[in-house]
Amino acid sequence: MRRLLLAWVPLLAACGLDFDDWTTAGMPTAADALMLPGDPFTDDRARDRDGDCLDDDVEHAIARWYAPLFVFDSRENARRPDEPATLYQVTPLGGCRAAAVELRYAYLFADDGGYVESTFCSDRHPGDNQYLRLTLDLREGVVTLRHVWAWGFGWPTHPLRFSGGSHPVVFLSAGKHHPYFDTRVDGAGSPYSSVGCVEAMDGRGARVEAALERAGVARGRHNVGERRSHGAEDFVDALDAWGYPGERAWGERPFCGGRRAGCSDDVNAMQAVWR
Repeated sequence: MRRLLLAWVPLLAACGLDFDDWTTAGMPTAADALMLPGDPFTDDRARDRDGDCLDDDVEHAIARWYAPLFVFDSRENARRPDEPATLYQVTPLGGCRAAAVELRYAYLFADDGGYVESTFCSDRHPGDNQYLRLTLDLREGVVTLRHVWAWGFGWPTHPLRFSGGSHPVVFLSAGKHHPYFDTRVDGAGSPYSSVGCVEAMDGRGARVEAALERAGVARGRHNVGERRSHGAEDFVDALDAWGYPGERAWGERPFCGGRRAGCSDDVNAMQAVWR
């Protein structure tokens, strides 16, 4: 994802908040709450290795509960079979035992394939990192979803569907992997473009629920920990296991899918994704 100013959001919102996308018709428009057994907070650093007072097992349970379902376009040209690689971070807001919790998912691709349906636009480049931000309420062992943010789109202001009762359905445009909550942008000028580049988003491609576990990485989980505490023995940092050699979850240089040649300084650094 290139760094962008998104002053265009009201334009899409004006298209009609009651839009019912054919690919998600019948799915609920609100997420089920997650009931946790016992106290989710702990003072035991063996259970809370990133030091945010939230049990790491609880963090993983929350991340799995809300793991997004990605829906691709049938013309997708820059997705490997195991992509997107998805990492997560769960952070109490306001200190220990805070009721508000933020959940972030970063989803990664080795390549950005450009605007596949645009005659004059390309914008291809190595590496593509995007992210979702969810705000949760955690009270008396019950986790409730309050807000979903995806580069200017925000539920509940903009309509969003949930697969399986709790997984936000996010449509990714062909090549660029721009996030949308439906397919109405298909064949239209991209709100992410200042020159009218056309998006391809028909929702007829692969459907991929974010995978958050992998053998061979720290504790088998895709948790990146906290900015002040993310030791490699407990949390994900090096991204070689996903096929992105030399890249890091907390890297300070632009994410380029493991290839520096042709890399753009406009692509976000991974460390900028996290709180």
